[in-house]
Parts: sequence; C-alpha cells; structure tokens
Amino acid sequence: MRLVLQRETKASVKGKKKVMIKIGRGYLFYVAIGQDDTEEDIDILVNKLSKLRFFPKKGKVHDFQSSVVDIKGSILAIPNYTLYGDLNDGNRPYFGEAARSEAAKDLYKQLLKALKKACGKEVTVKTGAFGEFMEVTATNDGPATLVLETGLIDHMEEQDEEVEEEFAENFDDMLERLGVDLNV
Repeated sequence: MRLVLQRETKASVKGKKKVMIKIGRGYLFYVAIGQDDTEEDIDILVNKLSKLRFFPKKGKVHDFQSSVVDIKGSILAIPNYTLYGDLNDGNRPYFGEAARSEAAKDLYKQLLKALKKACGKEVTVKTGAFGEFMEVTATNDGPATLVLETGLIDHMEEQDEEVEEEFAENFDDMLERLGVDLNV
C-alpha cells in the first residue's frame, strides 16, 4: 500500500452526490492498494498511522510529539489508485501495479475498519467515495506531508522509549544548530 499523509487544520471532500464530508485538525491521506497487498499490509499501516507522532505540542512548530489519537483529531481517507502511476516509460501513467477495483475496495474497507478500531472513539475517521471522481480541499498544517509504503515501513513492533527520547533531543539540537526557532 502506498499512502500520502498530510497534517491538516481542516479538509473536505465532495463526490458526485455533492455531499460534503469535512474534518477539522488531523490527517488527510490518499491511499492506493497494490496488487500484492494483503491484510498484513493493513496491520502494518494502521499500527503506524495510529501511533505516528506527527503533531507538535503547543507552542512548538517543529516538534513532533503527539499522535492523532493524542490530539483527538480526525482522519479523512481518500482512495487514490493513481499513487501507483508509473511514469518511467512514455508520457502517460501506467497503473499495472494497482490492485483491481474489487480487491482494492475490499482491502480499503478493511483498512478503514481497522483504523477506526485502532484509533478508538477519540478519533473521527471519514472517507471519500471509492472509485468516484472527488473534489478534495485541504489546508495543510506546516506544510507537513509524509509518504508511507508498507513494504518500506520498519516491522519493529515497539521502539524503546530511550531511543525515542534520544532522537527527540538530537532532533531539537539539529534544529537549533540550523537556526530554527523551536518556540515559534
């Protein structure tokens, strides 16, 4: 699975039925299901998304300390097979690595269900319409955007707290050396 994740202050999507789906602060992500993706890929992605520290604490812009669960945010998931567009040959994208529609739709539904379960009632999970043309509007907070691919995500279950704290301290030191004001 490929996913483009954006931290948003607000986002919305409107489909053919002209129904507007909106979220506040949280994640907007576009996800594509590949031909070889399985339920294991869903588990990997949901584990990463529910625990990912991508939100700053109050008063610190470049400090990634909180997850979407911690901030009681929202998630807007948009199915987007074009993330598997291969542009290496010619001038038109080739989508041969994307899963067939029915298989992709089934895994996408499973992804949403697993994400809702992992994030709990504190996080609102909404979705765009699978297989439809949609208009997506978003206000990116940062900008802050990540690209995740399940085949590349480290499969470690838990990271040691000391390692995380050391990384945070090293990250703050690096930003300070670069002249980034951490209190902006």
